[in-house]
Amino acid sequence: MSEWIPTYTGRKFYPLDPRIEDIYIDDIAQALSLKCRFGGHCRTFYSVAQHSDLVSRKCRKEYALRGLMHDTAEAYLPDISAPLKRDRIIRPLLEIEESLIRLIFKKFHLKYPLPKNIDEADKRLCMSEGRDLMYDISEWKLGKIYKPYQMKIKPVGPELAKKMFMARFRELTKNSWSK
Repeated sequence: MSEWIPTYTGRKFYPLDPRIEDIYIDDIAQALSLKCRFGGHCRTFYSVAQHSDLVSRKCRKEYALRGLMHDTAEAYLPDISAPLKRDRIIRPLLEIEESLIRLIFKKFHLKYPLPKNIDEADKRLCMSEGRDLMYDISEWKLGKIYKPYQMKIKPVGPELAKKMFMARFRELTKNSWSK
């Protein structure tokens, strides 16, 4: 086995050799609630958990659970900003991320890859977040394709973000997953 990281629930997680039995929704919700979007470069703390909750509400209803779970690999891996993802030197890490997201989706019986509707909701939400939580995003190429939502992003703290994520997860899974 490779090196492991301790999780919120006290388990061992092997990011380079992940096992489906080591993936727990409580660990995912905790980690995403404490992980700040945009590498922390926003005017105030805004968690990946809150972002995921909003994506699940903006994509088509039948895709809501996959929308909620679209960034779950970030619970165990670093968030790689979009400009870096385009550099070939990052490719091995992206392969690890892709493998992990596929395993997480398998654990929760979700189809992969993600439909375009989730990607669109994610990108429109990104534009909304940029507008409301960052400074000048006028040069973002994404803005030429995707328009922000009219809603204003109102960040919540980590504890509430975790509760929102878990409540949405339970709602969408009809409480069929306890861990």
